[in-house]
Amino acid sequence: MQKKTINKKETINKNPKTKKEEIKKENENKETSSKQLSKEEKQNDLQKNEKSSSQKVKQDNPQKTGQNNSQKITQSNSQTSTSTSHTKTQAEINNEKRVNLENTYGVKITYKSEMNNYYVPGYGYPTQLTDDNQISRILNEIDTGLKKYPAGFFYEIKNNYKQVNLYLVSNLGNNYSGLTNNSGSQTITTLATEGYLFEHTMHHELMHYIDCYIANKIGAWNLENSMINLIPKDFNYGTVNNNYIQNNNSLENTYFLSAYSQTSYMENRAVLFSDMMTRTYKKSYYSVNCPVNTKAKLISNQLSTYISAVQRSAYKYWDRMIA
Repeated sequence: MQKKTINKKETINKNPKTKKEEIKKENENKETSSKQLSKEEKQNDLQKNEKSSSQKVKQDNPQKTGQNNSQKITQSNSQTSTSTSHTKTQAEINNEKRVNLENTYGVKITYKSEMNNYYVPGYGYPTQLTDDNQISRILNEIDTGLKKYPAGFFYEIKNNYKQVNLYLVSNLGNNYSGLTNNSGSQTITTLATEGYLFEHTMHHELMHYIDCYIANKIGAWNLENSMINLIPKDFNYGTVNNNYIQNNNSLENTYFLSAYSQTSYMENRAVLFSDMMTRTYKKSYYSVNCPVNTKAKLISNQLSTYISAVQRSAYKYWDRMIA
């Protein structure tokens, strides 16, 4: 009877080829695992190198990085500025224009409720001007009119007498277009803006202001007396005499431009002066043999005598009509 050890030996030695293949496969698996580990290590190393390289670029060129950040901030601020930009209202534009006129010419300009319901002595409360488009148009007319005076003209009167306040209203009522009140610390000239003769009215009222300044220097009587020889001997102010109004008589007998100019010597001067400042062509009464022309020359000479700004000026706008 055989021992079982023999069978064990047979079992051990059974199929040696298969055993070799298993050993080979095991070695191949180890090699493959080693290769995969090496590949992962390389990828990790590559990522580390890229990160290190990126940090190095930032360190090497911090200015460029700062510029990029600055550009982003600038763009953000620009967008914010655009979103918060303000379009000026007509009222704001008017105020800027008004301030510029006041600084340029030395006058004060008021409108809307800025005069606190100013009461015009003897006439009542004017209707306030609130239309911003109308105010803009009138401010342009004021600029056009004041440009005709020599530089520093109204500043001189303001500094040596008092300032004029051009109070713009919608209307005055009773068919009046302008009124001048010289009783306070400033001369308030209330001007209606309805109609198409605003500049003419403004020069008329400004002449009252100018005459108050001259009268303050030489005396009201002397100013009035300077006109006595330039009216007919049989004429008295306050009465209407058509025999001496233009278009009704010969030039030698033309002493007044309108019935209103016969109200007083100051209205006589103001009516004539506004005509000298606004007429676009020369009328026949501006001729040597006409009393109206003689009065125009007198007014011009007085402006030159009592206002230094006129003396310094090479050109006097009102003189263009005088013969």
